Amino acid sequence: MENNLNLRRYDIDWIRTIALGVLILYHIGMYYVADWGWHIKSDTTYFWLQDVMVLTNPWRMSLLFFISAVALSLVLKRYQTQDLLLLRSKRLLIPLVFCMFTIIAPQVYVEALSQQLIEPGFFSFGVNTSILEQHY
Repeated sequence: MENNLNLRRYDIDWIRTIALGVLILYHIGMYYVADWGWHIKSDTTYFWLQDVMVLTNPWRMSLLFFISAVALSLVLKRYQTQDLLLLRSKRLLIPLVFCMFTIIAPQVYVEALSQQLIEPGFFSFGVNTSILEQHY
């Protein structure tokens, strides 16, 4: 008899993949949707895209949290709590810190630059953030 703890749940993997795909497409759509405030906007926007995106609003985040909870409950059966905490910290905190410097900081810089809140120069951007603090 095969051990049920080691069986991979491909159905959960596929639902998670689809949910993350919807999340990625949603955030790409934010660049093109008309009448919604977002960090930066394309000069080309589409009003019909707003209707499509509104359809995902009631269930998009709930689906992600549900899938995360299901996956975590399945993993909890295989690891002790402290081992799981260490494993998840390595898998989540390292990418989070990396993204803070490679995605979030440039995103805020481009947004402030597009709104003419700062002068060009990314490396001088972090030194003088008083204008941004007043704006946000």
